[in-house]
Amino acid sequence: MVNDSVTIAWASTGTFTPVRLQFSSDNGATWYDMGHVTLDGYTSVANTDPYTYSWTVPNAVTAQALVRIYDPNYAAQVVSTSTAF
Repeated sequence: MVNDSVTIAWASTGTFTPVRLQFSSDNGATWYDMGHVTLDGYTSVANTDPYTYSWTVPNAVTAQALVRIYDPNYAAQVVSTSTAF
């Protein structure tokens, strides 16, 4: 629901680098950074595994929403929700 707080969590193996957490309301055509972005363009997250980020759901009603975890240094390793919600 709009304005609800949702915890996004993920695990990482190997060396962790800061990531960008991004949201799309148009099935991935456009991506927006979630919340306040820090660390040279990266989203600030908890610094322990599993990593977490508390996200407030925006007022973007859609059936084509996606969330992804993205590191521009490793663009081939993008992790995204598998289906729109």
